[in-house]
Amino acid sequence: MEQSRTNINENLTLYDVQMHKERIDSFCNNYSLTEEEALSAIELLDGYLGYGYAQEIVSLALKNEIQVSRQVVRKVKLGHTKNPKIFNLLLEYAAEEKAEGVAARKILEANKA
Repeated sequence: MEQSRTNINENLTLYDVQMHKERIDSFCNNYSLTEEEALSAIELLDGYLGYGYAQEIVSLALKNEIQVSRQVVRKVKLGHTKNPKIFNLLLEYAAEEKAEGVAARKILEANKA
């Protein structure tokens, strides 16, 4: 039984690695990014887009007169769909979330002192 569990874990790891590589390739091909830029974008998107991000992007898109669904937003984030405008909104939103997180940490650290 232990052997089969190990094989399942190895297969899932290989699947995750392949999905990650496909996502990098998708970002490189769809948005003319280098592999390093694609990795940076993935890190930013995965690290700073929390629960509810899709609805926030839909709202931002509407302000820019772009009609998009939450499903399309999620597909763009995962690299399954090409949409440069939504991709840029995702990156901008994630960068803002990162900046707010850094500012909040600095405030907390200052208040501890």
